Amino acid sequence: MSQADVISMAELKEQLRRFSNERQGWAEDALALEFGELVLCLMQQADRLGVDLVSAGEAHLQRAVAGTRARKAVAPPKLALVAAATAPRAR
Repeated sequence: MSQADVISMAELKEQLRRFSNERQGWAEDALALEFGELVLCLMQQADRLGVDLVSAGEAHLQRAVAGTRARKAVAPPKLALVAAATAPRAR
């Protein structure tokens, strides 16, 4: 494989986005066939490399959820009401 044959993951994702965008408006059965072919190709390549795609996908989702939770934990503090300000006034 030459250096010209190597593309980055970002480039591959962009090509898949373009692939999807170019197929907007296609009949559902034609889309299903094309995406089915893509899924099988990914599964074959992952199997060839010894990667369990289900486990890899689950691990990716867990990292994404953990990252979202971490970002929410840094949220700005909420204002607290002072009890005296909320108590009814004596007349």
